[in-house]
Amino acid sequence: MTHFTVKTFKALCDDRFINISYREWGAADNTKIAVCVHGLSRNCNDFDDLAAALSSD
Repeated sequence: MTHFTVKTFKALCDDRFINISYREWGAADNTKIAVCVHGLSRNCNDFDDLAAALSSD
């Protein structure tokens, strides 16, 4: 199974900055990219199986 790397960036929300976290799967030099965004009541684990399948060799 391919592993992921957790990364973060700061985003402006109203009058303050918040941290946004995301996971990168697969090789950094891969030009084929999929972006999966979960809803407010869900979490990043919703896409683990899909991400592992898409990032496998």
